[in-house]
Amino acid sequence: MAELLLPAAARSVNQPSEALMRLDDGQPPEVEAMHQAVLQLPEGFWHTKRQQGFAFPTADVVAAIQRLVDVVNDLRSPDSGWGDGVPQTPEALIPYVTEEAYDALEALQRQFDTLTPETSPSNADQTKPEYMLLSQLSPWLLWCVARSAFEVMQLLEGVAAKRSEPGKGWQDGMLRLVAYFTLEAPDRPYLLDLTNYQAPENLLRSTDLIQSDDCTLCQANATVSALLQQLLPQIQATTPALQPFMEGIAVNVLAPQQDWQSSVLTLHLGFEFVVTKTDRPLVLEEGDDRHPADAIVDIEATAATVSERQGTTLLTQFTNADWLKQYTGLVIQQQLETVIPQLPAIAAIATTRENAAIPLLIAQLVEDACALDDHLQNSLTLASRNFPKRESTLDDLMLRLLWCFSRSTYEVMQLMSGIPVKLLQAESHWQTGLLRLSISLKVQTPEADWHLDLVTGQSPEPSPFPLKPSAIVQSDDHRWCQQLITVENLHTRLLQHTSSVSNEIQLLLDGAEVDLLEGDQQWQPGVIRLKADFEFVPMNFSYF
Repeated sequence: MAELLLPAAARSVNQPSEALMRLDDGQPPEVEAMHQAVLQLPEGFWHTKRQQGFAFPTADVVAAIQRLVDVVNDLRSPDSGWGDGVPQTPEALIPYVTEEAYDALEALQRQFDTLTPETSPSNADQTKPEYMLLSQLSPWLLWCVARSAFEVMQLLEGVAAKRSEPGKGWQDGMLRLVAYFTLEAPDRPYLLDLTNYQAPENLLRSTDLIQSDDCTLCQANATVSALLQQLLPQIQATTPALQPFMEGIAVNVLAPQQDWQSSVLTLHLGFEFVVTKTDRPLVLEEGDDRHPADAIVDIEATAATVSERQGTTLLTQFTNADWLKQYTGLVIQQQLETVIPQLPAIAAIATTRENAAIPLLIAQLVEDACALDDHLQNSLTLASRNFPKRESTLDDLMLRLLWCFSRSTYEVMQLMSGIPVKLLQAESHWQTGLLRLSISLKVQTPEADWHLDLVTGQSPEPSPFPLKPSAIVQSDDHRWCQQLITVENLHTRLLQHTSSVSNEIQLLLDGAEVDLLEGDQQWQPGVIRLKADFEFVPMNFSYF
């Protein structure tokens, strides 16, 4: 699937040249102001790169292609009865999937036939700005990377790991996935970590070996190059909008006290390793201006464990087979909705409508179906989203639920991190403060009820500033709140967006049957349910 989804420019490990890498020895003072720099993006940059109208394939298209993929999967399975020695190539499969392939082709052609300029999603992109602050772009890019898989989020935050350089022994330390820019300006190139706008330090070379017991992606020894080659296609398949950033974008840059400069902005991924003698999490020093907490909810660092409070480990497993089937079906459907617009067959159908070309289009669709089958079997994103299929601790379940919610849309992630707002509610005056989306988990069993905030791991305390549904909020920092909006309408919009992008969340909001096991006791039935509420903290308020 990597060849299908990853552009040629990114098929090699996405790292800058050795000359650029040597720049991490120190940067000039003007780099300190780069987070205030303005980027002028190419005209029309935000127009969708996908074939017009296929940023959002219709339900008929998704269903038809899913049927084709299902038949391909059955034929390629060990139990299919396929003859020994007969290769299961797309060409060999065509006679057995002709009906499904024609159905998929007809569904795609119907969607192309109904396209109009008014219905094309590309028109909506024209409202996105041509000019952006680098500080506005960076958190969005971090979120795009983090939403690809739960394990990617873990690596962005940092995990305890070991590193070995070629010919040397192992060292213990903290491993962190680093997303960073190169800005190749005429006067000099810059390396800028998206989290602090400084040159990334201690980047590992592609031949270094890494291993971590705390992250499933690198529990076995792997080179940096091999791990990045595994991550890159998954990240780009999840958020195709990252592709041009990884290929490099011609931009104009205006930084404070400098003139406009032409540059090429490229997004890279690498690994940073800091040698430690303890397994304590990496803590930022006072005064460090990194802002991942402003951009991504810091799952591992802020979640207090349920096990610590209970003195034992709580195991959970989802038990309703029909619910699990529905949940799995929804995440597979949405994975297909993301990947289908990237298929080579889409571009071919968009430019070829002659009857003589139909055999070639059918062959391409079958080839794409084989690639999609491989993708669904190996997708880190799909595995991360389909967590209810496996038994887990309640701690791990809470972390994955938090990631699942935060990955849905960038606007939801911003609300979970907290946004500055002005607020007015009945019988009060205008106040400024922080509005935060609080996601909590209710666990009900015959013997106990728990209500746990997914971020703190604690039972939510009654707010000293309760919000009324009719309260008015406004924020210049959030797209949904730039105009005055009630808390009730903001909550409605939140649920609509999460359901449209990650509609399995609605199943979790409605509730699911589980079994729970505490210590050496017996499994007991229960119900878990997600709850989403807003909380407001006025400026200069302290709980202490």
